Amino acid sequence: MLIKTSIDRKQKEIEIEQKCGQSFNLLTKLKNQIFGSPKYKIISIYPDDICFKKNNDLIYFNLELRPKGIVLYFRYKQDEYAIYGRFNQTFFQSSNNIFEIQIANYIVKSEIQNNIAHHKFIRKFLELKNESQNKL
Repeated sequence: MLIKTSIDRKQKEIEIEQKCGQSFNLLTKLKNQIFGSPKYKIISIYPDDICFKKNNDLIYFNLELRPKGIVLYFRYKQDEYAIYGRFNQTFFQSSNNIFEIQIANYIVKSEIQNNIAHHKFIRKFLELKNESQNKL
C-alpha cells in the first residue's frame, strides 16, 4: 500500500507497524546484522498514483526490513512516501543492474547502485522471509 508519510506521520507509522511490525531495535540489528538496503534509483512505479512518469528527477529509495514485512521509503516533490506489505505479499526479480520489487499491488523498477550491498541485503531479506513463513 502506498501512503504519504509527510502528513500525519505518527498515525501512518502506527498503520505500518500493525501490518509489518515495529522496527528492529539497535541491539537486534547489530546482533543479527539486519541493516537497511543500499540506495536504489527508481526507474518506474506501477500503478502510477502520484504522476511519477512526468518527472525527470533522480529519485532514490531505501528498504527497511521489519519482523513481519518490508517498507520502501522515498521522497518525491518534497513529500515522503512509503510502500509497505507483509513478506508473503513481496516478490522481487533482479537481473544485470535492474531490481524490480512488487509489494502488495505496487511494482517498483529500479537501478542497482551497489551490487555487493544489494546481494547482502537480498540474502538477509530472504532469510527473514523464510523465518516469518516458518512461524506461520
